[in-house]
Amino acid sequence: MNDSLQVLFLKLDDLVMTEPSRLTLEQQFSLRSFETQVDKMSREQAQEFLVKLYEQMMMRETMYKHFIKHEWGIDSSAA
Repeated sequence: MNDSLQVLFLKLDDLVMTEPSRLTLEQQFSLRSFETQVDKMSREQAQEFLVKLYEQMMMRETMYKHFIKHEWGIDSSAA
């Protein structure tokens, strides 16, 4: 595994550890379904998918930060 993937997995592990470790039954089923889909991917497909997934995670984080700033009234454009 190359260094960038190891860093990504460490960041994902950190994210998982900061969230509640219990998944609902529905989430467990969804995760199992996701695992099955990933198992069917080629290595190249899985790597491309992982990069896209990480990009979406960063976009979601940015949106959360924006919404929180707006909700707390610290949004620079609201001033």
